Amino acid sequence: MKTFNKEYIQKKTHEVMIHPQKNILVGDILQIEWDYFICLPFQRHLWGKTKKEYELILRGVRHRLLSKLTTPSERKNGAIIDTFPVLHKVDTNAHFHFAIKVPNDWKKIQKSHNKFYFVRDKLRQVIVKEMRLVSTHLWDTQTGKIFQDVNDNEGMFSYCVSDTGLLTDLIDKTNIQITRKVG
Repeated sequence: MKTFNKEYIQKKTHEVMIHPQKNILVGDILQIEWDYFICLPFQRHLWGKTKKEYELILRGVRHRLLSKLTTPSERKNGAIIDTFPVLHKVDTNAHFHFAIKVPNDWKKIQKSHNKFYFVRDKLRQVIVKEMRLVSTHLWDTQTGKIFQDVNDNEGMFSYCVSDTGLLTDLIDKTNIQITRKVG
């Protein structure tokens, strides 16, 4: 992954407001122990849509993934997936970079033998088979780039926001979700 000046990021973390209505700061994003980094490269026929259309697509991905990872009773009790989404290159090669946090206490996660492979398989069902956002060929050849463990929150954040443009324009504020105030 690309890296930014980590000292600068650490110094400025609580000065940059990402989502004023939800009081989410960059520092809040960095303090969460994200589980997975996902690069969602859209098929060519999905390029050139408006930012709002992409946000609605990602909302559908989040909803379907949540349905695959949780039981109906967990969803009824308010289960959500924490997400940090960033939209890149809307006009050409449109894709989302986003981080997700999947709680270990969900029943389906507890029953799975390996959380990483379970979540990866469910993501494949959603973005390849159901929503057809990513081609089967691309998933099969680039799975390691599309779905990864997050070992370095700062590196992940830097990579997510490394595109040219304003930070506030890149981040998909409608789909950012943090369940608790961390900072």
